[in-house]
Amino acid sequence: MRRNQNRNNSDTIRGQISFQKILTFTSGLVTENLAPSLSQILTALNLVYRLYRFRRVTIECHPHETMDYGVMYAPAGTVGDPPAAFADIEGRYMQTVPLTISVPRTLTVPFEALRTDHEWFVTDNDAATDADIIGNFYFRDTSGSSNSIIVKYTIEYEFKGAQESAMISMINRKFDSGKPTPIAMGSCTSVTTKQPPETKCGCSHCTQASQKA
Repeated sequence: MRRNQNRNNSDTIRGQISFQKILTFTSGLVTENLAPSLSQILTALNLVYRLYRFRRVTIECHPHETMDYGVMYAPAGTVGDPPAAFADIEGRYMQTVPLTISVPRTLTVPFEALRTDHEWFVTDNDAATDADIIGNFYFRDTSGSSNSIIVKYTIEYEFKGAQESAMISMINRKFDSGKPTPIAMGSCTSVTTKQPPETKCGCSHCTQASQKA
């Protein structure tokens, strides 16, 4: 992971990540949103930055021993439905994976196809779909099965707009009503629940207060 510290992109980070996923067909179809939720590391970065984009995405599709399948990429906001049959897989960025091959086939989506009507995508889940999801990969087999396949992703990514309060907000959301609440800075560093006033946690702050009393 690299951090760009020039004047125009002082908080932009860039990197590349590879990971594998097992995808299971439902009635012969798998839909994968192209977004940070694909990976645990990208999801973590998604929590602390406001904007993201992918500069290159490559998927490596392993053949299945009993069926043919194909994959296509569609940008978010594209008019049309997911492919209803194997024959409906079409577009500039698509690939077929017949059962007769013994090595994976790859599909690469370049930067120009990962840009829509805006350069960056927001990380907030409450945004419009075409503003927080870059696009979709649709996998369709020939038999309408519930088989599983192995897919390897390699993604070149960028995030920018660090929001330092993001992690604090995420932690505080865990302490809703009825749950432990964090004590303010300068007091006990432990977490406390509503307890009788005489209950002490044993830290130096509480010990000093007890001695003064």
